Amino acid sequence: MAGKHVILSFVIIAALLLLYIRTKIDTFYLSPEPGDNKQTEPTNWKLGAVIAASHSGVDLSWMDRIADDWTPVQYRADAWFPPKHLRLPVNKGNEAMAYLTFIIDNHHDFPPRALFTHGHLDAWHQEADLIALVRALNLDALEREQYISLRCDWYPSCPAEIRPFTHDAVVWGPGVNRNETEQAIVEAWQEIFPGEQVPQTLASPCCAQFAVTREAVLRRGVGEYMRMREWLLKTGLASEVSGRVFEKVWAYMFTGEAVR
Repeated sequence: MAGKHVILSFVIIAALLLLYIRTKIDTFYLSPEPGDNKQTEPTNWKLGAVIAASHSGVDLSWMDRIADDWTPVQYRADAWFPPKHLRLPVNKGNEAMAYLTFIIDNHHDFPPRALFTHGHLDAWHQEADLIALVRALNLDALEREQYISLRCDWYPSCPAEIRPFTHDAVVWGPGVNRNETEQAIVEAWQEIFPGEQVPQTLASPCCAQFAVTREAVLRRGVGEYMRMREWLLKTGLASEVSGRVFEKVWAYMFTGEAVR
């Protein structure tokens, strides 16, 4: 009996010790460092921010090579103890959670330009590596257009990829979860864009990497972006589908154009 009490006491002490260590770690990692609190201190964004939505194990050192001109922002969705200004509510929705969180957290002090990218330097859906794409971005064209996809080729999308009402899109590449995404957009539209009419056609080049201006982002209030993220937090859809819902509506979100 005494042995059981000793074991129980040991378990309780160990649990309390682990709780203490966890609290100390949280305090160290989650307390903002000087200058990180964007609520009170405006940020020198340089030309703008490059926001990389990534996860542990992805090499983000390429961002150092653009840091002279752009402010790198690195989200790792599966990080245990990220700095407070890089915390995500949950690892869900692929890159959409990081993109929306950056917009929400920095809406009051948004950079003049924002490039939203994945974390990988190279990928099959990029016509060049991200360093080259960032450096090649025509800032005058971006100011004029307000939103530019970082992919020029429509494949594997097409200009009539999502047809929410007629479901008659017949020309597209081997897009993943296209039918599921189309149905999800119909069902979620009034939660994401209440009061706005569902377009007959939605289309944009894959794969959710784009540049956008401050002006385009601020056309919508922070509450609208919070509502969008709330849908993403609550949906029971797999991340592959909920992430693609946003992949197909980013251009509409910022420009009001359903095919862009």
